Amino acid sequence: EITYGDWSSDVCSSDLIVEARQIYFWLSREMTGHSYCEIGLLAGERDHGTVIHGQKVIENRISVESKLRTKVEGLQKLFTPKRQ
Repeated sequence: EITYGDWSSDVCSSDLIVEARQIYFWLSREMTGHSYCEIGLLAGERDHGTVIHGQKVIENRISVESKLRTKVEGLQKLFTPKRQ
């Protein structure tokens, strides 16, 4: 389990938390109109360059890693409002 404190911390950089942040960056760019700066601010005051890098990392990984692509697509569906 990852807490908000873990996720937004400057000192915690375990692979699991880094991946979760990068997925957040990717989903935020795909699903919202937020700028890189806005996304970074919401993610514990991360720099826009960190957001760009994280988004690109996930973009590249989902093109070659089917397990990650399935995970990200599942999250995207979970956060997409269902039409009535």
